Amino acid sequence: MIGDFGMVAISQVSRLMDELQTPLAASYPHVWCDGETLVVGIWPNAKAKFDFASERLKFVDNTEPNAKKHISFTYLAKRLTGSIFEIETSDTIYEFASAVQALLRGLEILETIAPGTLDKMCELKGRSKRPVGHTRESLYDLASQRHFAEQINTGHFVATNNKALEALGVLRQGARLAGLSTDQFTVRRR
Repeated sequence: MIGDFGMVAISQVSRLMDELQTPLAASYPHVWCDGETLVVGIWPNAKAKFDFASERLKFVDNTEPNAKKHISFTYLAKRLTGSIFEIETSDTIYEFASAVQALLRGLEILETIAPGTLDKMCELKGRSKRPVGHTRESLYDLASQRHFAEQINTGHFVATNNKALEALGVLRQGARLAGLSTDQFTVRRR
């Protein structure tokens, strides 16, 4: 060979693929090169690195004291919008790939933090719809709009024909109704 290649790490593609299909790697949605290291995790937080010498994934301890847990639901999005929506609670940062996904899961998170919040939100009504209702029919004035609703794990129905800013506004409104500070519940678009 011509040229100075320095140290080169080589592995069989089949070994790398096998490792990426292990439960450790499969539980994380992202893989990337971090300098000269192949890592898996939730971007930008590496959870494991591929060790070329042993041809195995190894855990990376990159946790800081009091660091918040990161949970990504971006790989579950039905449709990618190009934006990332984050909900930050006192101990966790959740990532979503769509405003609707953030709205649905965010309302469940709010109800977990402050039970009864969604029942309070059922009483709110805008010009033509409620953000949250006990039934699909209670959300919209027009019957033709009722198919724009999804039921969440709490049993409540949520209006899903919202623009991104409106969906984030519903979550902020819910946090205010729950009496949560921005340290306890924050929502943002990145």
